[in-house]
Amino acid sequence: MVGGGIAGLTAAYMLSLEGLRVAVVEAMRVIMDVTGFTTGKLTTQHGQVYGLISERYGLDKAQLYADANQAALARIISIIEDNSIDCDFQRTDSWLFTEESAGLETIHGEVELALKLGLPASYSETTPMPFTKGAMRFEGQAQFHPRKYLMFLADQVVARGGSVLENTRALDIAEKEPGAVLKTSHGDITAGSVIIATNTPFYQSSLYAPRFSPTRSYVLGVKLEQQVPEGMHYCIDDHAASIRNQPLPGTDERLLMVGCWDKSLDISETEAQYEKVEAYARERLPLASVDYHWFTQDQKTPDRIPWIGRVKDSRHIYVATGFGGWGMTTSGVAGMLLTDMIAGRDTPYAALYDPSRAIQQ
Repeated sequence: MVGGGIAGLTAAYMLSLEGLRVAVVEAMRVIMDVTGFTTGKLTTQHGQVYGLISERYGLDKAQLYADANQAALARIISIIEDNSIDCDFQRTDSWLFTEESAGLETIHGEVELALKLGLPASYSETTPMPFTKGAMRFEGQAQFHPRKYLMFLADQVVARGGSVLENTRALDIAEKEPGAVLKTSHGDITAGSVIIATNTPFYQSSLYAPRFSPTRSYVLGVKLEQQVPEGMHYCIDDHAASIRNQPLPGTDERLLMVGCWDKSLDISETEAQYEKVEAYARERLPLASVDYHWFTQDQKTPDRIPWIGRVKDSRHIYVATGFGGWGMTTSGVAGMLLTDMIAGRDTPYAALYDPSRAIQQ
């Protein structure tokens, strides 16, 4: 397994449950890059992705995407509850909102489509955020602390005979029947299968990297002068604001994480982007203090469906990438799909996520 983020550790854990011995190879420290800076939303509400998939591929493909993520959400929650993992897990609603009257038609369309797909959607004129014009509400979603959750999975991989190799850079992969050899900065690892679960795959990078659309989110952790609103929130407007609360350890207080970005600025203009986020938050909420700031970068595929599965013309090399900012449930999809493929089981989702799509995009 190349990559010690949520996709790599989730797949490693699920494969270890199959009785396989798994080695996780991470160039830095596990759960310290993209996954370490996520806002930790466990939801099948992925912005406007259902409409985009339905328009491009039809309702059947949108249904597969919905079913896959619903199954992943249920699996992740089951892992947390069955193992009593202390990871700030909380059931909550997810809201897709607009601040503009012109956006209400889009919201209504997303609600109508979500209901066709059997998703827990409804329309609401009001949300816990007082500045919205209208929103789609997904009930029964959840939030958690991904690092606390994933440290448990990493420990379980090791407890089942696997390894977590930090500060070990993957350099190349050579297929060698009946498996493959992963060449690393600390030596070669021979395996039956190799999964590349990184933000941008290092193997065959020329196939994937030019087709990605990178997206950054700049996030502030703020305290409010009033009670922090409940729920997870995502805006369809240009600034693509993302908001949710997080308990502060050892206190009864909650932090509010507010993220967005200004497309008129270059993504490298970090300080200016943070200023935009703070201005957005101060215009809408009674801020008491700004305590934290960070950013993260995600990769979108051209059709907004991640690439998960066997690498083209390979028998033993797999990839999981292009999660488009929705890596929490998508990591569950990747873990289940790749485990089924490696175990030789049929999966209804393989064609939808097939990485060979990258060649046509």
